[in-house]
Amino acid sequence: TPVEIELLRRATALNRAAIERTTQAWEKGMRWRELNRAYHAAAVDLGGFVRDPGAMVWGHPRGADATLTLQTGLEDFEVERGQHVMFDCHGTLDLYCWDGGKTWVVGGEPQGEGKRNLRATAQVAEALISEMKPGRRPSELQAKGRELYRKAGVADAESAVIFFHGLGLSHWDIGETTADWRFEAGMVVPLHIVYPGGERSRAWLEEVVLVTEQGGEPFFGWGYEPLLA
Repeated sequence: TPVEIELLRRATALNRAAIERTTQAWEKGMRWRELNRAYHAAAVDLGGFVRDPGAMVWGHPRGADATLTLQTGLEDFEVERGQHVMFDCHGTLDLYCWDGGKTWVVGGEPQGEGKRNLRATAQVAEALISEMKPGRRPSELQAKGRELYRKAGVADAESAVIFFHGLGLSHWDIGETTADWRFEAGMVVPLHIVYPGGERSRAWLEEVVLVTEQGGEPFFGWGYEPLLA
């Protein structure tokens, strides 16, 4: 309903503001748990609520490890200049869930393979959101996303992970992410795109999207390129 959509817009705006405050809080020597606390403090200060073990969802393997992991809340390491931090943040505002975020290049600009992967991810996101119309299915957009990654010249387009779920009073109100349901007008659906890689080459974007007859309407309003310090 229009009221629910406005609640989700407000929740997404809070998440964006909290992420931006967190990147501005970084300084040399800051550790991962300190970065998490900075996000939690920003979210609560803005009127939201986060749950234990925290709002930051992705794990961040060091070095060249391209494994996709979720954080446990026990990890800790120095957040170094040049690392790619994948902000995927959960919380609630007035009982409605927020979700999403994108890649932050700590303290600078992406380089080499990382720059190419982030540019390709931005292009894929923009194209897929324009296709989030009533009647389309997740499988169709997943196939198109990998095709676009191949055209962008990334090393392994088949490793890209693209998925969708619902958002509202629950993060999972559409059901299993493997079900090939149809988009309907008025759905609010987060689009998730992750291109696995090491700490300086991984790429991630999750945009919260309203499905319309004209294509998806993104809620974050900050574009698809990475966050830069």
